[in-house]
Amino acid sequence: MQIFEDIGHSLGAAYCLQRLRDNLQMTNQYSEATVKLEKAMQIFEDTGDSLRAASCLQRLRDNLQMTNQYSEATVKLEKAMQIFEDTGDSLRAASCLQRLRDNLQMTNQYSEATVKLEKAMQIFEDTGDSLRAASCLQRLRDNLQMTNQYSEATVKLEKAMQIFEDIGHSLGAASCLQRLRDNLQMTNQYSEATVKLEKAMQIFEDIGSLLGAASCLQSFGDSLQITNQYSEATVKLKKAM
Repeated sequence: MQIFEDIGHSLGAAYCLQRLRDNLQMTNQYSEATVKLEKAMQIFEDTGDSLRAASCLQRLRDNLQMTNQYSEATVKLEKAMQIFEDTGDSLRAASCLQRLRDNLQMTNQYSEATVKLEKAMQIFEDTGDSLRAASCLQRLRDNLQMTNQYSEATVKLEKAMQIFEDIGHSLGAASCLQRLRDNLQMTNQYSEATVKLEKAMQIFEDIGSLLGAASCLQSFGDSLQITNQYSEATVKLKKAM
């Protein structure tokens, strides 16, 4: 970095500052990492590189979130999102909305988190990014489940699963089936939950995902244990093990 500074190559110095931040973050030195990142951001702002300045704001949010400074992290993200919107970078703006949802969810602001996520999903749908739209639907399910809105959560998951199936994303579809099982189990619909889990396990087996199949077997064990089918639960758990 010193060489870049000595020869007046400010962008090179800014890149070094970003990497120094990464190093410091890896060793949990968040305050020092923040200082480096703020210096890099200042350089990008001074040179008119608004997109890289916005990228710094996103990383500053990550630093602040790691130290539970959610309100400060939200401010950084909103600034970054504004830059992306002003420059017409809708996908990065949507990414900010997803992260804002995470911040809000961490402070139990579920309705506000849902609004951010729905906006992000709309952007992904408008730009034809089905995979990220489906991911938003999965997260919306998580929001709804946290507030015990299981039927609404199920609707979101079924939509996400349909998208994954339509684009041939087997893992995504299986993940939805697992979450649908969780929803059904929470409302004591054990037989329906079992059907979803069997479908998910079949997908994992078909694509050779041993870890996914084992996870399903564990879930089977839990379901059977709840309904006092201990011997059957033992069989499933031994297979998973």
